[in-house]
Amino acid sequence: MGKIPIMDGESLSETADKLFDDLVMSRSDMRQARFFGRVNLILRQSEVRSIDGFTKDAEVELLGTDNQVRQLLFFPYLWESSRRGRFACKLLWVDDSEHKISSAVSHVMNAFEVAHRTGFLHKDHGIILTSGELPQQYDHLLKSIGKVIEVNNVPMASMELRKLIFN
Repeated sequence: MGKIPIMDGESLSETADKLFDDLVMSRSDMRQARFFGRVNLILRQSEVRSIDGFTKDAEVELLGTDNQVRQLLFFPYLWESSRRGRFACKLLWVDDSEHKISSAVSHVMNAFEVAHRTGFLHKDHGIILTSGELPQQYDHLLKSIGKVIEVNNVPMASMELRKLIFN
């Protein structure tokens, strides 16, 4: 219980939204749920799920010369379009400890480097959707292996994703 002042010019609805954010959305799991919600909204607004060959939760088996599985990669979103080529997307949650961010960046880097090295994915066809601004050292690394799109501005992110895949 308590009181919260309503600022001049601020509606009751705006004050309630701020209070909700302060009390509920400050939890990490709620911020992560908001991230995944924004990713889904971006995919819907950009209309990239309608492209031929769209797969959600794609597991890719890369075979060795002996036709045995040598590498298994997971991409939350994969497009294998006969007209546009193959695109793969990884999600990167950056609202965590430095150690967890470093581990997540390493995972994304490894997946794309293997995909590039084996010829599974063209270097310009990797997409990394992030929950926020990355520390500079990680941002530079990730931009060397794919297109980094921050999801906080949904209309801008939708436009970037659409432009990347449709052009």
